[in-house]
Amino acid sequence: MERLHRLYSGPAGGILYYEHVRSIVGEYGVKLLDLTGFEYEPYFMCDTMHIGWKGWLAVDQALISYYYEQ
Repeated sequence: MERLHRLYSGPAGGILYYEHVRSIVGEYGVKLLDLTGFEYEPYFMCDTMHIGWKGWLAVDQALISYYYEQ
């Protein structure tokens, strides 16, 4: 666990983590809602773990789009 923490912390840690998640998702052919481009947008996230009101709007819009595509 400590090794993973060291790998994913620091300036490039987030990028490595996002790439790792994308590779796992790609292996299994699962759809991914990638919101990493909004990481620093005000009100998109409340903190590192909780989506803010702007983030929930994006998630809701993506869910509605996905639902009606099916």
